[in-house]
Amino acid sequence: MSAHDFADLTHATHGQPVRWWRYSETFATAAFRDRTGRGIVVPAVRDGGRCCWREPAAPLPLFGAAALAARPEAPVLVVQNEAAAAAAQALFPDHACVAWPGGCNAVDKADIAPLRGRDVILWADDDAGGTAMARFHVRLRGEARSITRIGVPRSWPAPWDGSAPPPLPPTAIDALRRLLRREARPRVAAGRGGGSLAPTAAATVLPADTAQAASPPRVAAGPQGSSGRPVLSLPRVPRDAARLAPPPAKACDVPAPRAAAATGASGWPLPPLAALGDGNNDLPAFPLDVLPPSVRPWAEDIARAVRAPVDHVALSLLTAAAGLIGASRRITPAPSWSEPCVLWAALVGPSADTARAAETALGMVRGLELVEAVARGGSDAAAPPARRPLIVNDVRVEAVAAALDRSPSGVLLPRDGHRGWLNDLVAKGSGDQAFWLSAWSGTPHVVDPRRGPAIALACPAVSILGVLPSDPDAIGPALPAAADALTACLLFAWPSLPPFQPLPAEPGAAADTACAALARLCDLSRSPRVVPLAPDARAAFEAFRQRHHAGSARLGGRDADWWGRGPANVLRLTGVLAFLDDAALAQVPEGAVSAASRLWLDYLWPHAQAVLRDGGSGGRPDHARRVLRWLRRQRCVEVSREALRREALGQACNAAATERIATALVADGWLRPVVAPRGKGRPPRRWRVNPHLLAAPDP
Repeated sequence: MSAHDFADLTHATHGQPVRWWRYSETFATAAFRDRTGRGIVVPAVRDGGRCCWREPAAPLPLFGAAALAARPEAPVLVVQNEAAAAAAQALFPDHACVAWPGGCNAVDKADIAPLRGRDVILWADDDAGGTAMARFHVRLRGEARSITRIGVPRSWPAPWDGSAPPPLPPTAIDALRRLLRREARPRVAAGRGGGSLAPTAAATVLPADTAQAASPPRVAAGPQGSSGRPVLSLPRVPRDAARLAPPPAKACDVPAPRAAAATGASGWPLPPLAALGDGNNDLPAFPLDVLPPSVRPWAEDIARAVRAPVDHVALSLLTAAAGLIGASRRITPAPSWSEPCVLWAALVGPSADTARAAETALGMVRGLELVEAVARGGSDAAAPPARRPLIVNDVRVEAVAAALDRSPSGVLLPRDGHRGWLNDLVAKGSGDQAFWLSAWSGTPHVVDPRRGPAIALACPAVSILGVLPSDPDAIGPALPAAADALTACLLFAWPSLPPFQPLPAEPGAAADTACAALARLCDLSRSPRVVPLAPDARAAFEAFRQRHHAGSARLGGRDADWWGRGPANVLRLTGVLAFLDDAALAQVPEGAVSAASRLWLDYLWPHAQAVLRDGGSGGRPDHARRVLRWLRRQRCVEVSREALRREALGQACNAAATERIATALVADGWLRPVVAPRGKGRPPRRWRVNPHLLAAPDP
């Protein structure tokens, strides 16, 4: 379908556009709403005298490129979508506000040439946008003069979604302007003279006085304010804003000089605040819309009933469903590749909360196990068949193999809050680890028990529902280096503490529906088979694989290992979501692939990054991070080596090791040595603390 002007175009599938965003005379994008209210953006081009729906060849121009060229010295504010860019330009006229077309999937196609040599501020405005903005950040390295990323807490509102947001608080506008003026100032790199500019690669943690208003403005697609301009929305000022303000800085072991208390951050570099390992701050919430409609109400109701994060309840349900499906269904995207519906999940949080959440799904599976045992026993009371185990609690390889011998489709292995359960899986070295990797991948394995004949397993399938401690300092020991190959298979959920909610009514129909969905999965073991992807589902999976391949080159270590399992885990999640919705599927639909891809990229990957970051030392204590947290907690402006050794490290290190830790922190820009005046005896070793650390709010 074509027209003489963009405004006259109508899409054959989506109908009339809600709004147009014109990039140039030859390129524009149109915003649509589907029947579910989901936003869709479609590109259009002018080819000769006609306009048609088509994406031009890459690189794609930036929205706001004309203003960018007209103001070569203005700092550049990059946001995720055109609506936010237009709204931000009206609020911050001293900045050039731009966005790239096509959303998160097109970030690698954007033309970054206009940003070369510019001071760029990157503002991710939602969870998916945060991932895309990180990729945009990587592309700008070596091109932009300076780069600043503004971190956005998870609790702040999502970007423009076409609804009518509340009026914009004037205090939020003022705070945003102060924030952007501060971020637009060029920073001097540590160790460089002459005022040279240095790109800042670390994300910026906002000060408390601007924390209530650091999300990009939202613009409603249709409704307008009394002035005729689009209605804007920014986060409301939190009621507990005063709690976010850090207490006054102080010296930690002796009174600090007066000048120390008044020293600002001027002249100090901005170190990578991620080194603090602040756990699950700003992680995305679980996207409940990926769950099948039949179980979504149950997940919400039961999470309120047991006072647990819905993230943990939802992931427990998916893992329990995987334990019931196991090897009875394998998902195949190509003739030479198939994956069993096996999931390994790790719920990160306080032991009481994770135990309650896990029990919501485990309780239903135990009920199904009992019903099946009664049904099997009732068929022949004189000689009832052996019970088919659905859950196995013994972590020993011989016990798990015996359970798999009686339940060839697979079993579910729950692991409690014991911090060393991953160590338990590899207690006997490479032999045990080989079995568990076979149990994840569904490949043949032979177990030789101490007593009795060997057990040959054609397709072992063990889904694991485990928990990990939420204390960042305890995550490292819970993820030992010896179990790195197993850690790469885990799907992590590390949600924040949910807000208080009243208890719901009796679950009723929602609980019955969820139980029925799991019961249907029990019957799949009677007819195991391989299920292909539908043609459109295969195309969606190929699109995910392209994104996955593009992100592989930038990773290393544990992140790379976890990322490498992505395609396999997306296929497994696809199968679990599809069969939980319809156990009789002959082909996997496109919706299940899209939901699984979005869940893995936008939720599971950020949570895995947070967990692996805090457990990155492979079980060894991270003394430098412990020192930084102690300095921030104590609000130290100056500290001695003895205070670090005795108070920060609890005498876990000797004086020489403490000196090495402090030297490393000096190299990273956290500390600066204090030159002591000459006198009798050996002068004490002291350091000043980077004010940026003191300004960072506690997690």
